[in-house]
Amino acid sequence: LGQSLATPLSLERVSETSLARALRLAESDPEELARAVGAESPSARTILAGKDMAGAGKTLALSGITPSLHFSLSYGWQDNDTPELDGDRTWSATALVSMPVFDLGSNFAGWRKAAAEQRRAEYESADAREMLRLGTWVSILEVERARQDLAFRESAERQARETFEEMESRYEAGQVAEFDLVDVQVGLTAARAQAVASRYEYYGALAALESLAGDALLMEETK
Repeated sequence: LGQSLATPLSLERVSETSLARALRLAESDPEELARAVGAESPSARTILAGKDMAGAGKTLALSGITPSLHFSLSYGWQDNDTPELDGDRTWSATALVSMPVFDLGSNFAGWRKAAAEQRRAEYESADAREMLRLGTWVSILEVERARQDLAFRESAERQARETFEEMESRYEAGQVAEFDLVDVQVGLTAARAQAVASRYEYYGALAALESLAGDALLMEETK
């Protein structure tokens, strides 16, 4: 942010646009979203870039053991001192084959190493993309779990508030002792704290899902 670490920052409410997009991600088909994440997410692009880099390394190593063929063609004419030789035209063609004889052994070993690195990158890429697919499922299920937990905690908070209001009216009527009212008030405070924690977990799960997906959903919608 270009600010000092000591700069006090104020909390901002989650924008409706970001929240709507996160909710749309959570409501999308898990398998379709997993496919989009595995193809277009920032993590998937990083994985594919590593795989392409390994392929480029193999191609570069192959150039060290491949013979090269070079052609050269020249054509010209010149004026001479005698009329018989005026307009004499000359031409030449050259073909040159270059073979890395002295470095062939080391270059071949380098190519084999690059080929092994490419195979390893392909295996790692497939494994990483599968982990992305599973991670997408886990993120969607975590959002649903957090949503259900939030609904339960909010319901518990409402019930605790109703109980406290009922006990408060009975206390004012002299039907219950002060200790009973304090116990109910402590229960209400605990229910509120649990509801706040559940709300934090729910929005955190939405943010984690959005971070994992990146712009995958937007690209799918554009297509």
